[in-house]
Amino acid sequence: MIAKHVPIRSLKKSDFANLANYITDQQSKIERVGYIAFNNCESANIDMAISEILAVQQMNTRTQNDKTYHLIVSFRHGENPSNEVLEDIELNICKTLGFEEHQRVSAVHYDTDNTHMHIAINKIHPEKLTIHEPFKAYKKLSDTCRDLEIKHGLEVDNHMTHQLSSSAKASDMEHHSGIESLVGWIKRICFEDMKAATNWEELHKVMEFNGLTLQKKGNGLVIGSIDSGVYIKASTLDRKFTKSTLESTLGAFEPPEGEVLQTRGYKKEPKKLKVDTTELYKRFLTEQQTNHLIKNKGINSLKDNKKFDIEMLKRSNKLKRFIISKSDNYLMRQVLYKQASLSMKANLKKINDNYKVETSAIYQKNGKLTWADWLKKQAEQGDLEALTALRSRKDSALKGNTFTGAGIGKITPIQANNVVTKGGRVTYQTSGIAGVKDDGQRLKIARDITAQGVISALRLAQKQYGNVITLDGTDEFKALVVKAAVVGRVAVSFSDPALEQQKFNLQMEIQNDSIKQRLGLNSSSNGPTGRRFADSNSYRSGDGADGPRSQRKSNPRSLRGVPPASRHNRLRHLSTLDVASIVKPSAVLLSSHARDNMDKQESRGTADSLRWGVFEPRLMPAQMAAADKYLLERMDKKAKGMDIAEHKPMVSATKATYIGMRNVDGQSLMLFQTVDSAIAVLPVIGVTKQFKVGEQVSVNDKGEVSRQRKMKR
Repeated sequence: MIAKHVPIRSLKKSDFANLANYITDQQSKIERVGYIAFNNCESANIDMAISEILAVQQMNTRTQNDKTYHLIVSFRHGENPSNEVLEDIELNICKTLGFEEHQRVSAVHYDTDNTHMHIAINKIHPEKLTIHEPFKAYKKLSDTCRDLEIKHGLEVDNHMTHQLSSSAKASDMEHHSGIESLVGWIKRICFEDMKAATNWEELHKVMEFNGLTLQKKGNGLVIGSIDSGVYIKASTLDRKFTKSTLESTLGAFEPPEGEVLQTRGYKKEPKKLKVDTTELYKRFLTEQQTNHLIKNKGINSLKDNKKFDIEMLKRSNKLKRFIISKSDNYLMRQVLYKQASLSMKANLKKINDNYKVETSAIYQKNGKLTWADWLKKQAEQGDLEALTALRSRKDSALKGNTFTGAGIGKITPIQANNVVTKGGRVTYQTSGIAGVKDDGQRLKIARDITAQGVISALRLAQKQYGNVITLDGTDEFKALVVKAAVVGRVAVSFSDPALEQQKFNLQMEIQNDSIKQRLGLNSSSNGPTGRRFADSNSYRSGDGADGPRSQRKSNPRSLRGVPPASRHNRLRHLSTLDVASIVKPSAVLLSSHARDNMDKQESRGTADSLRWGVFEPRLMPAQMAAADKYLLERMDKKAKGMDIAEHKPMVSATKATYIGMRNVDGQSLMLFQTVDSAIAVLPVIGVTKQFKVGEQVSVNDKGEVSRQRKMKR
């Protein structure tokens, strides 16, 4: 676990609301934001909490420093702490820095290769209204992180690095952009030769041979690349290359003399990967150059249009004032002059606002991308070569509850809306397997996946790895996947013999229960559960010669004169009994949160199918009863032929269109239109905010509804 303070580059850009909106916005991704909390606020929802924090910041008018403190707590690959652990980590870190009593907003993100938590802190104390600036925060953060790793059993990280700040920034740049830095190139090519130099002449020869120069600048030394024109401080490379250290070893600084034949030099190129990216990088450079030309052309065109519009506005205003000046009424002239001036200012503001919006759209569409970001964009558009290049950047595989198999190596084409990280991991956004991560070697199950999602993920693993699947993770996860394989009738086997035996036993148990139900030997079928089980399995493959069972007539005389044992339950006739097909699955085979309607084509017309997913623990029985009543009423009307959209319960956090409220038995129900044009219903306890019909809203996993927020540009 690593905690890092992210300072603002410009004080003018400091904006707590902008930061809070960014860290809590789902950005149309299913697995982006998880745990959200706001502390020391009187408000009950995130929007009001942000307004409250801004009001406190405005009450301190003396400070000239940044009033917002942004922390990022990043966890090791594969670590996914629980909400309780995250809450304890957030509290202890803020307490260490002296922000225990300060207002703050925290959110956990899952959309990158490493789970990380953003903490936006108000540096203004809510009661004292004084600003607090932590002293030597980096040391306190490293000590606290080390203690928390031991407390919660997390993997231990290297907190106090021996790198200089500038060298660490170069490493961060390489990781972010994918382009090798000058520092990294020197350490890879000629660093050892430079350290071995015994005098200034040898050092200059080694550097010039590799296309580098060493020059004196100010009170220090700088290293430059002859080919690329990139310069760095010599101390950035290593502490041994500070001016004082070199002069203590080699004597007073001597400039280079003569010329040395250069054989190689530094160029801004991608870091060496396991795959050849030469052609991809050429495409990248060509596309960036094209985008640069398109961007400049578009910006220049907008500037010309803006200049023309302002000129026309000025001429129009001048004409208005000329006409007004011809009036003989002094008071009327003053009123008209003021109106003309206000109109001029309003139109001028409108022109400038339109220019900013259009300029922002051009930059967003044709902006400059780093090499890594370009690969990510291409992979999300379905470029498998770019996806392979991304996956070659990292060797770490997915950990936790995962699927894998012998057929590793087959790359599944990326569909639209799926999210790709810079490490080449794909997070599926489609229904069924939403939230499942794929790194090319393994599939990792989502945090809050449904029973149908487990079946879909197992089928995806079968498609990618073949019919023999290897499971890694907890025993509960393995048992759930085995049940999903049986219930979903996924024709796979497991590499673990114990799991394969467990699957066989479960299949035999289902078949035995089926036989008992068909022969009437299970007395439990008289209860509600038994009737539901019998009804769900009443279908048998094929009808007899007498026609469908529903049309057959009873004939009590057909059994007279024949001993019962000769007609029923004899082993020699067992093969003729209709048990060839596995019975349709019962929901009792899965966990209590699994849905009954595992087959998407079945109608959700029974009360048992109205499950509420992640919201069920937070809903009261009266709320669920009212919502079920409303859903059943709508489905009954739809079944009678009325033109009514499909209604279904909301089961997970999502973004949707708000379409209204309903009140059933004193309970408030909010209605949302989903992407598939269905109507999702969510019970709520009092709505503190009014929404407009047709407005885009976000629903988090706590059932809280808020307007979609966008980052300011």
